[in-house]
Order: sequence, then C-alpha cells, then structure tokens
Amino acid sequence: MSATALRSALSFVVAALVLVGAVGAPVAAASGVTVTTETVATIDGTAYVWQSSPTEMRVQTSQPVSTTASVCIGAEGGNTSTACAPGNGTTTTALSVSNWPADATGPQTVYVNGSDGETVVSKGAVFVMTKGGDVDGDGLTNEAEVNGETGFRTADTDGDGLNDGEEVNTHGTDPTESDSDADGLGDSLEVSTYNTNPTEADTDGDGLSDGAEVNQHSTSPVKADTDDDGLSDAAEIRTYGTNPNKADTDGDGLTDGEEINTHETNPTKADTDGDNLADAAEVNEYGTNPNKA
Repeated sequence: MSATALRSALSFVVAALVLVGAVGAPVAAASGVTVTTETVATIDGTAYVWQSSPTEMRVQTSQPVSTTASVCIGAEGGNTSTACAPGNGTTTTALSVSNWPADATGPQTVYVNGSDGETVVSKGAVFVMTKGGDVDGDGLTNEAEVNGETGFRTADTDGDGLNDGEEVNTHGTDPTESDSDADGLGDSLEVSTYNTNPTEADTDGDGLSDGAEVNQHSTSPVKADTDDDGLSDAAEIRTYGTNPNKADTDGDGLTDGEEINTHETNPTKADTDGDNLADAAEVNEYGTNPNKA
C-alpha cells in the first residue's frame, strides 16, 4: 500500500472513531424543578402554590446527587431550608413539603447541599402564597383573584388606570373591562377626570352618552342642559340642530329654549319670518308676531 493510501485509510479510521465517540457521549440533563402536585398556576416557568397545601416536586440536576448530599428548598434569601431530601445517586430527586412555615411566602430557591457547599438548582421556580395575601397589592386577595377573572399578579387587569381592588370595592366597575359601561370613556377618566358614573353610560340622563358628550360635542356629561337654555343637549343636537354650548344659537336675543317652548320661532334663524325684524325685537319691543311677516 502506498504512503498516500495508508494516510487516507488512517484518516477514515480516526474520523469514524470520533463519530462513534460523539454518538456515545453522555449529555447532561437540564436542571429544573417540576411541581407534581396541584398548583394555583404556572406562569413563565414559575409554579404558584398555596402555603396551606402540601407540595411535591421533582428536582432534575445536571449531575447525579450523591447519597451524602441533600436537595433542599428554602425561601429566597433566607438562611434556613424548609425541607430537604437525601440524594440517591441519580439526577432526579423527589422533594416534598408537607407544611410550609408561616413565613415561607414568595419565591423559593432549590439547591443541592453537599460536602463542597451549596449549588443552586433553581431560583423562583416555586412561589408560595397565602390565600388571604395580595401578591400584586391591588386590594383583592389572592384567593379572590384566582377564583375570579382578574390576574393575581397584575394590579390593574384591564389596564384602565384603576386597580382591581378599587374597581370592585369602591366604584363597582368591572376590573376586566376598561370601559365598564361602554360609553366611550375609560373607567379611570370617568372617576378621576369627568366625575361621571363609570357604570352608567349617560350620567346626566340627557340622551347622549358620556363619551359622546366629551369626545364629540364638548358638552357636560354631568349636566343635561349644558348651556342652560331650556333645551336638553340631546334635543339640541338631534331635534333642533342648535348649539348645545350656546344658549342663543342664532344670536337673536331669545334663548333656544324660549324660541322652541314659548314663541315657536326658529332657534337657528334670527328673523324667523324674514320681515327684517329679529325675533327678540318683535317679541320684546314691538309686540309683533315673529312668525308672521
């Protein structure tokens, strides 16, 4: 065999050995914690559990845990462990907590305690909370939020500017709907800016929704007759075509309400009968009929 052929053959053998070695090489398992009992919720890799309920976990480590070492869990930042389980020489260890201590709330750390110190397996994979607590500080208990429709980790579920607790306990609004009465104004705006009723679409009962008054007509959503002319805002807009923000739309000296309710003149035309005398002049000065030229 030539030298060139021999080198090619040896290269093939070496490559084959490398491939065989690569296929057979052990792969370290990913570390992690899996709660095997019922959880309140699992969000972004964190299992939320009730403090009042026992918790069982399966702890996966990247390396086998010696029988002389232990897998433990304790409050994050704490100095003591809540529970420990001896290693069994494998990468999987069962860990259980039958009774969480009263002060064991919040995120928990799972770690291996061995002869060479502590090795953290996971921080925050388990979060302990009480039913009467309030994780998000919104004024509603964790239990109420879990059993309801609001998020127990989000203080303002619908993002309307009012905390869930304020909506439920103070304003009677829906904490999952940013505009509870669907009037075009967000609950927070109604409460904090316009002083309207966030559970009543038409606070002043004038026939226009609060949102329409604020966003379209610039009228007062808490006053049925914004310009005090004797006509409701809705009547001016929908029936008479008058300006709900101007008491005398046509500037003839008679309020829109007087023209409609008393004189039966046109509130959008200063001289209803076209006789060159303003309606107010006919009524107040000459005693003539403003509807008859």
